[in-house]
Amino acid sequence: MTNALVLGGLHPIVRFRAARHIELCATWSIAIGLTQGYRTFEQQQVLHDQGRITPGAIVTNAKPGYSWHNWRLAYDVDILNFPGDTTPRDVYDGPWARVIQIGESLGMLAGGRWKHPDLPHFEEHLGQTLTELLTAHPGGLE
Repeated sequence: MTNALVLGGLHPIVRFRAARHIELCATWSIAIGLTQGYRTFEQQQVLHDQGRITPGAIVTNAKPGYSWHNWRLAYDVDILNFPGDTTPRDVYDGPWARVIQIGESLGMLAGGRWKHPDLPHFEEHLGQTLTELLTAHPGGLE
Protein backbone atom coordinates (compact mmCIF):
# COMPACT_ATOMS: atom_id res chain seq x y z
CA MET A 1 0.00 0.00 0.00
CA THR A 2 1.16 3.52 -0.62
CA ASN A 3 1.41 6.12 2.12
CA ALA A 4 -1.31 8.18 0.42
CA LEU A 5 -3.71 5.23 0.32
CA VAL A 6 -3.15 4.40 4.00
CA LEU A 7 -3.40 8.06 5.01
CA GLY A 8 -6.67 8.46 3.13
CA GLY A 9 -8.35 5.79 5.25
CA LEU A 10 -7.40 7.27 8.62
CA HIS A 11 -9.37 9.57 10.92
CA PRO A 12 -8.29 13.18 10.18
CA ILE A 13 -6.42 13.59 13.49
CA VAL A 14 -4.57 10.29 13.05
CA ARG A 15 -3.94 11.11 9.37
CA PHE A 16 -2.24 14.37 10.38
CA ARG A 17 -0.12 12.61 13.00
CA ALA A 18 0.88 9.81 10.64
CA ALA A 19 1.96 12.31 7.98
CA ARG A 20 3.95 14.27 10.59
CA HIS A 21 5.46 10.99 11.82
CA ILE A 22 6.85 10.39 8.33
CA GLU A 23 8.12 13.98 8.09
CA LEU A 24 9.76 14.03 11.52
CA CYS A 25 11.45 10.68 11.00
CA ALA A 26 12.87 12.07 7.76
CA THR A 27 14.53 14.89 9.72
CA TRP A 28 16.57 12.11 11.37
CA SER A 29 17.24 10.56 7.92
CA ILE A 30 14.91 7.69 8.80
CA ALA A 31 12.54 6.78 5.98
CA ILE A 32 9.38 5.07 7.20
CA GLY A 33 6.45 3.80 5.17
CA LEU A 34 2.87 3.17 6.20
CA THR A 35 1.92 -0.48 5.76
CA GLN A 36 -1.53 -0.66 7.37
CA GLY A 37 -4.27 1.76 8.32
CA TYR A 38 -8.03 1.29 8.27
CA ARG A 39 -9.30 -2.30 8.15
CA THR A 40 -12.90 -3.36 7.68
CA PHE A 41 -14.35 -5.96 10.03
CA GLU A 42 -14.06 -8.45 7.16
CA GLN A 43 -10.36 -7.71 6.68
CA GLN A 44 -9.83 -8.00 10.43
CA GLN A 45 -11.57 -11.39 10.44
CA VAL A 46 -9.25 -12.66 7.69
CA LEU A 47 -6.22 -11.57 9.73
CA HIS A 48 -7.64 -13.08 12.92
CA ASP A 49 -8.34 -16.39 11.14
CA GLN A 50 -4.73 -16.62 9.91
CA GLY A 51 -2.91 -19.28 11.90
CA ARG A 52 -6.16 -20.45 13.45
CA ILE A 53 -8.44 -21.43 10.55
CA THR A 54 -6.28 -20.60 7.54
CA PRO A 55 -2.58 -21.30 6.95
CA GLY A 56 0.09 -18.94 8.20
CA ALA A 57 1.42 -17.48 11.40
CA ILE A 58 -0.90 -15.78 13.87
CA VAL A 59 -0.59 -12.05 13.25
CA THR A 60 -3.29 -10.61 15.54
CA ASN A 61 -5.35 -11.53 18.56
CA ALA A 62 -7.90 -8.80 17.81
CA LYS A 63 -11.27 -9.95 16.53
CA PRO A 64 -13.33 -7.62 14.33
CA GLY A 65 -14.21 -4.46 16.22
CA TYR A 66 -11.40 -4.96 18.75
CA SER A 67 -8.61 -3.42 16.72
CA TRP A 68 -8.10 0.33 16.58
CA HIS A 69 -7.44 -0.20 12.86
CA ASN A 70 -11.18 -0.97 12.51
CA TRP A 71 -11.99 2.54 13.69
CA ARG A 72 -9.48 4.46 11.51
CA LEU A 73 -7.44 5.20 14.63
CA ALA A 74 -4.29 3.11 14.05
CA TYR A 75 -1.49 2.71 11.56
CA ASP A 76 1.53 0.47 11.17
CA VAL A 77 4.91 1.47 9.77
CA ASP A 78 8.06 -0.11 8.49
CA ILE A 79 11.54 1.36 8.38
CA LEU A 80 12.64 1.61 4.76
CA ASN A 81 16.13 2.95 5.42
CA PHE A 82 18.21 4.79 7.96
CA PRO A 83 21.81 5.97 8.35
CA GLY A 84 24.16 3.00 8.40
CA ASP A 85 21.53 0.56 7.17
CA THR A 86 23.43 -2.59 6.17
CA THR A 87 20.29 -4.66 5.56
CA PRO A 88 18.07 -2.51 3.33
CA ARG A 89 15.63 -5.34 2.61
CA ASP A 90 14.93 -5.87 6.33
CA VAL A 91 12.12 -3.45 7.24
CA TYR A 92 12.05 -4.70 10.84
CA ASP A 93 15.54 -3.62 11.82
CA GLY A 94 16.54 -0.07 12.47
CA PRO A 95 16.15 2.72 15.00
CA TRP A 96 12.79 1.66 16.44
CA ALA A 97 13.40 3.54 19.69
CA ARG A 98 13.60 6.82 17.74
CA VAL A 99 10.59 5.96 15.54
CA ILE A 100 8.57 5.14 18.68
CA GLN A 101 9.74 8.31 20.43
CA ILE A 102 8.67 10.43 17.46
CA GLY A 103 5.24 8.76 17.26
CA GLU A 104 4.70 9.28 20.98
CA SER A 105 5.77 12.93 20.71
CA LEU A 106 2.81 13.34 18.33
CA GLY A 107 0.40 11.88 20.88
CA MET A 108 0.24 8.36 19.48
CA LEU A 109 0.29 5.27 21.69
CA ALA A 110 3.10 2.94 20.62
CA GLY A 111 2.65 -0.82 20.36
CA GLY A 112 6.38 -1.05 20.95
CA ARG A 113 5.71 -0.30 24.64
CA TRP A 114 3.33 -3.22 25.14
CA LYS A 115 4.10 -6.31 27.23
CA HIS A 116 4.27 -8.19 23.91
CA PRO A 117 5.68 -5.40 21.71
CA ASP A 118 4.23 -4.64 18.30
CA LEU A 119 6.96 -2.28 17.09
CA PRO A 120 5.26 -1.07 13.89
CA HIS A 121 1.92 -0.20 15.55
CA PHE A 122 0.67 3.27 16.60
CA GLU A 123 -2.85 4.10 17.80
CA GLU A 124 -4.96 6.96 19.18
CA HIS A 125 -8.17 6.44 21.16
CA LEU A 126 -9.58 9.98 21.02
CA GLY A 127 -11.05 9.50 24.50
CA GLN A 128 -13.13 6.49 23.45
CA THR A 129 -13.11 2.81 24.32
CA LEU A 130 -13.56 -0.06 21.90
CA THR A 131 -16.79 -0.95 23.73
CA GLU A 132 -18.17 2.55 23.13
CA LEU A 133 -17.25 2.38 19.45
CA LEU A 134 -18.84 -1.07 19.05
CA THR A 135 -22.00 0.08 20.81
CA ALA A 136 -22.30 3.11 18.52
CA HIS A 137 -21.37 1.19 15.35
CA PRO A 138 -22.05 -2.55 15.90
CA GLY A 139 -21.41 -3.38 12.23
CA GLY A 140 -18.30 -1.25 11.91
CA LEU A 141 -17.80 1.94 9.94
CA GLU A 142 -18.95 0.71 6.55
